[in-house]
Amino acid sequence: MSTMSTRNSGSIRKRMLSVFLSIVLMILLLSLWYVFGFEYSVGVLNGVIDAQNVRSAYSSTLQALRRDLDYGDDVESALAGHAEALKAYAAKMYAAYPYRAVYDLLAITDRFEGQVQAHREAPEGIYDSISQMELVFAGLSDVVEHADTAGRERIKTYRISAIQAFVAIAAGCALMCVVIIKGFSDSIVQPIEQMATAAKRVSGSDYDAAMLPDSPRADEIGYLFSAFNRMVREIQAQIETVRLNADLKQQLQAQQISAIRQLQLLNEAELNMLQSQVNPHFLFNCMSLIRQTAYLEQAKETGEITEVFSEMLRYGLYRLNQIVTIRDEIGDAKNYCFLMEKRFGDRIRYHISAEEACLSEKIPCRVLQPLIENAYKHGLENVTEDGVLNVSVSSMDGRILVRVEDNGRGMRPDQLRQIEESISSDEISADSKRHIGLANVIKRMLLFCNGDLRYRIVSTPNESTIVAFSFPPLSEWR
Repeated sequence: MSTMSTRNSGSIRKRMLSVFLSIVLMILLLSLWYVFGFEYSVGVLNGVIDAQNVRSAYSSTLQALRRDLDYGDDVESALAGHAEALKAYAAKMYAAYPYRAVYDLLAITDRFEGQVQAHREAPEGIYDSISQMELVFAGLSDVVEHADTAGRERIKTYRISAIQAFVAIAAGCALMCVVIIKGFSDSIVQPIEQMATAAKRVSGSDYDAAMLPDSPRADEIGYLFSAFNRMVREIQAQIETVRLNADLKQQLQAQQISAIRQLQLLNEAELNMLQSQVNPHFLFNCMSLIRQTAYLEQAKETGEITEVFSEMLRYGLYRLNQIVTIRDEIGDAKNYCFLMEKRFGDRIRYHISAEEACLSEKIPCRVLQPLIENAYKHGLENVTEDGVLNVSVSSMDGRILVRVEDNGRGMRPDQLRQIEESISSDEISADSKRHIGLANVIKRMLLFCNGDLRYRIVSTPNESTIVAFSFPPLSEWR
């Protein structure tokens, strides 16, 4: 990552430098073109001015020559100096105005210089040559003026063309600068705007829409895109981790609450049993004494009843808060039904069955007995004849099914609804206390199975009541 950062850290800076250098180069080229054009105009104008100065110097020299010939003392020296100057000025005029008339003036001036060198005095021929030079020079005015006017027009035309070209080139350079600067700014501003929009979406927790498209750029912008997407993914992962931790914590709290509720239910059941038995050891001793006395008095049935009751009492007191086998529960249910049979006689018949494979499976203590007690107390107690109670334990679809059915008086729909409400609630209403054993059993089984309990309570008034529930074997989930 550090290597990538080092490699890309100067990319945008280099692009900015390239744009700046391009603009500077355009300005420099434009300035050079303007300077060269200005120099050209100045050169042409200076040529016209120099030509005018040469003409003036030639005219002044002719006048000085005429004056020295007429009034001068050293005519020979004056003739030599003026002849040489006139020839030089004539040559310069011909260079500035390459016309036939100027060439003739140069030829006459050259011949005049030859005459001066040959005679070294002022003969009549020299005066004739001077007169010719004055005549030819005077005739040059129109030609030279036309040439000067043409030069000035050329300068004016060039300046107009130069200004137009300068404006066009300057406009082109400005347009190119605008295009370059806009393209460069868009390549930076647009990605930043995309990142700003994505950042707003992140602040609104819209992480999926906040992901930026993969950028093929290898500069800082591309690196920022990759880093931003990586940051969003990490935030999503952290949020998911926090959510999972919160769910796990909530599940753990729910399990702790379930364990506390199960403990409370067990404690309540144990407390109820203990409250109903003032001194269990004293009761056991009394029940043993009654059983022995019954046998001594040959009251066999009383002795059996006392023995069965003692077994139920011992089972409830010492194993209530334990996990027992279904075999133990079946034995406790048979003992209770034996006592009820002694009470109700032939009015109520019962049948208890369990599959052999289910007998060794685990279940909380005292689950079947409260259901059977509810069936006798609230369903079969007032039956005068043909009362039937069926209790069965079987396996179905890998689960253990417990079913308690009676043909007693049944329950009304509002009573069923109160039982369901008492199962769903942590409190038991006054109207449903008559079925507290049933709600207690369902709650204990829900806690025992960690909620994986399927139960059904079906009752028809004056016909029957069915209480059934199924749960997975203890070995599959513990």
